[in-house]
Amino acid sequence: MIPRPLLYLIGLNLRARLRRILRGFRGIKGIVLLVVLGGFIALVVFGQIASRSGRPSAPAASGTGSLTGAVVILLFTLMTALGGLNLRGLYFSPAEVDFLFPAPVRRAQLVAYRIAGQLAPIPFSSLLMAVFVLSYSGSFLSAWLGMVLYSAFLTALQSTVSLFASTIAERLLRIGRAAATVIGMAGVAIIVGLLAGPSVRMPDALAKVVQSGAVRILLAPFDIYAKVFAADGAAELAGWGAAAAGIDIFLFGLIFLLDIDYREAAVETSRRVHARLQSLRRGGHALPSLTRLRLRVPAPPRWGGIGPLAWRQAIEATRNAPAVLFIIALFTAIALPIVARGRETLFGILFGASLVVPQWVPFDFRGDGGRMEVIKTFPVPGFVMALGQVLVPSFIVTVILVAGCACAAAFGAGPARTIALAGIAFAPVAAVFLLAFENALFLLYPSGTRMAPGDVVAFARQMIAALLKFLGLGAVGGLAFGVGALAHFLTGGSLVAGAAAAWIVCAAAAGGGLAACAWAFRRYDISREEAEE
Repeated sequence: MIPRPLLYLIGLNLRARLRRILRGFRGIKGIVLLVVLGGFIALVVFGQIASRSGRPSAPAASGTGSLTGAVVILLFTLMTALGGLNLRGLYFSPAEVDFLFPAPVRRAQLVAYRIAGQLAPIPFSSLLMAVFVLSYSGSFLSAWLGMVLYSAFLTALQSTVSLFASTIAERLLRIGRAAATVIGMAGVAIIVGLLAGPSVRMPDALAKVVQSGAVRILLAPFDIYAKVFAADGAAELAGWGAAAAGIDIFLFGLIFLLDIDYREAAVETSRRVHARLQSLRRGGHALPSLTRLRLRVPAPPRWGGIGPLAWRQAIEATRNAPAVLFIIALFTAIALPIVARGRETLFGILFGASLVVPQWVPFDFRGDGGRMEVIKTFPVPGFVMALGQVLVPSFIVTVILVAGCACAAAFGAGPARTIALAGIAFAPVAAVFLLAFENALFLLYPSGTRMAPGDVVAFARQMIAALLKFLGLGAVGGLAFGVGALAHFLTGGSLVAGAAAAWIVCAAAAGGGLAACAWAFRRYDISREEAEE
């Protein structure tokens, strides 16, 4: 069905992607990235093998495990479908639009070319992804096959939803996006409500959710993919794999049966997606565009230059307000109420969230990657520039952490509630330190803080950045804990004195992070960074 020249073009694209990956591992930096990536994969594999050694079978093999996998797969599917609503028609690169759309090929052949191009790298990328789900699978083969089949399902689903979206008026499409978001959040609220009880365990709550026949029918297709991951034997893997492949084939067949004329919508979609990818490569942000709120941000005082800088980032944040609000609601509703029953788990979630959440609000130097030549000309000192740039995202991260800690304090009791209340006091200084540290890393190594899909080199760079953030946050946390414990001991057991001493250490670390960010901004060389791109 696909003409031979288009098949040849798919092969060239795969070869170009492989060549780009190999070129990223050249030189000393490339060798360091390769060592870090290999060590990280080895560490993950060792951890997965160690976690499986104490169990007779994968946890997904049981009924509740398969059920949990079906719910997780359903959530990923809903997010993919919501992302498909943001694309009207299929995405083609600008070169493909210019040369393939006028070419003597049928519309269905272009669809087949696009889908085949998306499916071609999946077997290879699934080898890496299978490593991360090995402990939840029957074997590496079942993990790899499950990842391949489910990735193909997501590709078919997003293409189908995008083609449908190209036939819907923009006004109705915005209503559909808002409705899908509300329905998704309502589902999350129902699940969290069942999980909130201090004596309810997650498998029991999930089993309670699916008692109705309607929910069982809804989860049935996704349970098939969960059973592919959980398959132990060859016969079981072949049976459930064939069922999952049948679902994929049905969706792909539906795309061709619809025969929707997508080309006009695809031109606009391709332009928007290409601009977003270019912004991503240059260090910009790529938050999901749910809908835009028309909010007016009043101009603050000058404050020595801090006010205008923060005002500019606040305007960008309001343009993405729905996405930011969705992140706040999702983090608050899911993460902390579930883990507030355990002190150790809550502390781990707070620590992990502190590393992850700042990446969701790139309204600072990271979002200005394509405008650094203009920002370098601003007549303000480096420290003022750093503070003005990170002020707005620090405020957003503070709101997210405070909302999560308040929710955890409401659901928790005893030590968990104490940790959550302390987290509220430490959230502002922690947010400033994390955002300053994140921006300093971006200015020192811009290409290491954003990752395009399928970019192994960027993945390795992300691992280095995550390791540095982990070490930095751990060092500050350890120093604050030590100073706080010493103050607690010297004041005869005063918790207030210990907390105040620890807070002062964190505030000093935030100031040091801003100073490091200012130093990195001053040494940022625009000509060098553009040459490396």
